[in-house]
Amino acid sequence: DLAYENAHQYEKALSVCTEALQKYPDNWELCFSMGDIYYYMEQYDKAIQNINIAFENEANLYEYGYGTAESDLRTIRGLAYHKSGKTDLGIKDLTEALRINDKNSVANKYMGIVYQDLGESQKACEFFQKARTLGYEKKYYNKELESFIKKTCNASQKAIVETVYTGTKDLPFIAPNPAENTVEVFNYAYSDFNYEIYNAQSQKLRQGISNDKII
Repeated sequence: DLAYENAHQYEKALSVCTEALQKYPDNWELCFSMGDIYYYMEQYDKAIQNINIAFENEANLYEYGYGTAESDLRTIRGLAYHKSGKTDLGIKDLTEALRINDKNSVANKYMGIVYQDLGESQKACEFFQKARTLGYEKKYYNKELESFIKKTCNASQKAIVETVYTGTKDLPFIAPNPAENTVEVFNYAYSDFNYEIYNAQSQKLRQGISNDKII
C-alpha cells in the first residue's frame, strides 16, 4: 500500500489495506495506514475514525507517537480534526505533537495551515517559517510550503505595516520586511529612482534603479 500511496493511487492503496484488515482486524498499523490514506483523500471523519483505532494500541503508540516521529498519529489526526470542523481538538493534538517533538516540521506546517484558515496570518507565518527552518522541504520534497509562506507572511507583514504606519502616512516605508527577493517602497512620490543598499557596517552592498517602486 505504501508504494500506491507514494504514487498518489489512493484508491488502490485503500483496497490493499481493506483486504489486509479483513485478515488482520487488530493490526493497528493498518488502521494508521487507512487513516493516512483517508486523510489524503480528504475524507477526514474516516481518517479520524481509523487513527483513533490505532491510538487504542498504547504499547506501539509509544514507539510511533513519541520521540522524533513527524507524520505520526497525533500530527495527522490534528489536521484531520481541523479539516472536519473540530479545530480545538486539532490544535490540542498538534500542540501535544510539538511538545513531544519540538522539531516536528510536519506539525509546524499543519499548525500553520490551521492558523491560516483562522485568518491569523502572523501565527501561520511563524509556523510555516519554523517548518522551513526544520528542513520540511528537504525531507518531503514539497514546494507547497513556499506558496504558504509567500501568502501568509506577506499578509502578516502588510497587517503590521498598516498598524505601524497608521499615524505616519506621510513617511516612506518598505514591505515586506524581512524579504527574500524584492521589497516595495510605499508613500514615496517617485516610481523609478536610484537606490543604494548598505549593511550594518556601512558597506554598500548594491545600487540600482527601482522598477515601479520595486527594489
